[in-house]
Amino acid sequence: MKVFILTEGGMQIGFGHITRCLALSQAFEEKKIVTVFFINGDVSVDSLLEGKDYQIIDWLKCREEMFRTLEGSDIVVIDSYLADLAFYTKVRDIAKVPIYFDDTCRIEYPRGIVVNATVGAEYWPYPRHQDVHYLLGSQYVPLLREFWDIPEKEVRQNLETVLVTFGGSDTRYMTPKILEALKEFDSCLTRIVTIGNGFDRIQEIEKYSDRKTRIIHSPGPALMRDIMIEADVAVSAGGQTLHELARACVPTVAVAVADNQAGNIKGFAEAGVIEYAGLWDDPDLLIKIRACLTALRAPEARRLKIAAGRRLIGSQGSQEIVAYAYARYIEEGLVVRRFDTQDIRKIYELSNEKSVRESSFKRDPIPWENHKSWFQRRLADSCSLSLAVEVHGDLVGQVRFEVQEGEAVISISVDKGYRGFGLGKIIMQKALAFLKDAFPSTAIVRAQIRSENTASMKFFESCGFHFSKDFISRGQNAVEYIYAYSELGHED
Repeated sequence: MKVFILTEGGMQIGFGHITRCLALSQAFEEKKIVTVFFINGDVSVDSLLEGKDYQIIDWLKCREEMFRTLEGSDIVVIDSYLADLAFYTKVRDIAKVPIYFDDTCRIEYPRGIVVNATVGAEYWPYPRHQDVHYLLGSQYVPLLREFWDIPEKEVRQNLETVLVTFGGSDTRYMTPKILEALKEFDSCLTRIVTIGNGFDRIQEIEKYSDRKTRIIHSPGPALMRDIMIEADVAVSAGGQTLHELARACVPTVAVAVADNQAGNIKGFAEAGVIEYAGLWDDPDLLIKIRACLTALRAPEARRLKIAAGRRLIGSQGSQEIVAYAYARYIEEGLVVRRFDTQDIRKIYELSNEKSVRESSFKRDPIPWENHKSWFQRRLADSCSLSLAVEVHGDLVGQVRFEVQEGEAVISISVDKGYRGFGLGKIIMQKALAFLKDAFPSTAIVRAQIRSENTASMKFFESCGFHFSKDFISRGQNAVEYIYAYSELGHED
């Protein structure tokens, strides 16, 4: 599978887009899917993308070259505030599944999947089109792998440590101002300051270094997670980092440093996760920051913020985006057809897959010669229906029906690499429709399952089958589930 990610980031615009695209890339990697990055940026992104397949290119200016590279792509992700509608439209024509990150209802997107993980985005007035799918709200926040599993946080009685983090570049030069304000607020606080690759006034910050101020240059995700866990509170910009801080149980005072952060900050504030101090150029900003920190001195106030953040930001946003995109990819390329002679080898391999054999009543491996004889009989048998399942030309599953006197017994198996994306339910719908067309008098479909195979029982239940009876098959305890066409409006 070819997955390309187009985004932007660097010294002038920060690294938030790249970070969330990296999080998405990690979720693809969990499914053994490799991603390739194209970054409209500068060399400041190199350390962030270490170990990734990436290229720094102004893909908007070099769009024809980019379009040629994207030819034949399966999934293309675009995370940009700069791309125009014409660019998105061309990608729509190239990619099987386009994904667009959006934070502001910026444009009316063409066919594809629009992801907006801003808190409350599910209530935004997006135009609804049949071929545009929306993943909206904080459940789709893409978090780096290091934030998937975060322990419960101990809430100290007193404020001891404050984290100051303004992204990879701090283009508004907020960090020195915040450090000055913190000294006036409480000189006894331990201050942890992160500085990214994009900072160009490092000396202004380093002059604040003392026994109470620890400055950390370009922390990687694991170190950043540990710093957050250590901090009692944080002062931060309003971008991607807010999601990580909420996940890491850090009550935060947020400062909006860009217009596109307003929606995100508003959602966090209304959900009770953060204290909002105001815009970066507010003349009273430092006074407001000190007031917000004062409100967070009480341990109970911090506990409430932590609980709200944990409710709002889960760990599976990246995985949900990938699962949905993969399901769309599968659904758009799914074909269910009768067995063909050329399928013999692939069906043999699928039938002998370890998990398939373990769930079968006959668990021994199937010899090749036995399979050849069986396969030829299936092709010639007019009282059975044997269906191959393809996704974009790859045979990934099979469904077989034994048909007799208005009833059919079903068996189904799917390649292990295609499980976990909802493919089975899509296959089942198509296979049942195929059966009804081929054998119109069929009223009942029976599924016979070994009693210990609870996963199969849940699957058939999710497809509209209902428990019928317990019985014994080949000396093994079994259950039967039935599907009645008339129950779902499929009358003859």
